[in-house]
Amino acid sequence: MMKEAKTAGLALVIGLLRSRLAPTREAIELLYPQDFTPQQFSGSIQAENLYTALSRDYGIFLDHPRYTSGRLNRVLRITGFYEMWLHREMKSMQRKSEASNPASTPTKDKRGEEIVVPKVSPEIQKLVDATAKSRGLDFYSLTPEQRKEIVHLNRLLLEMIYPTLCPKVK
Repeated sequence: MMKEAKTAGLALVIGLLRSRLAPTREAIELLYPQDFTPQQFSGSIQAENLYTALSRDYGIFLDHPRYTSGRLNRVLRITGFYEMWLHREMKSMQRKSEASNPASTPTKDKRGEEIVVPKVSPEIQKLVDATAKSRGLDFYSLTPEQRKEIVHLNRLLLEMIYPTLCPKVK
């Protein structure tokens, strides 16, 4: 009886320890190599300017009045940011009738219909392909590798979209 109680108690302690080791949202918020840091915003590159552009262009509003790099890192965790950008670019191309623009590439959508999408760098395209199944899902439900790919994709997109407002990751 005493041995069973010790075993049950040990199992409870081990269970509690394991639950503590499970990743929490706070643990997931640890910096990725592509995350913004305060040191990246200096001189003419200011976090407030990037935030203002994101608000204006994509309707992304961060829930804090201070424009910190940490708040901008939330944008990097938007799993549907590529689709937001793509939708905006395709509308822009359509308005300008630039379907034959060399900065665009014909491709097929999910229904097999040909559409024209803006060209991106090979690195971005590789990440677009790698994140196809995880885009649009809850960031915190993704595996660590999927999260890293989403953050990397979004950072590269921001660098491409806002070359003068977004500091380049080194």
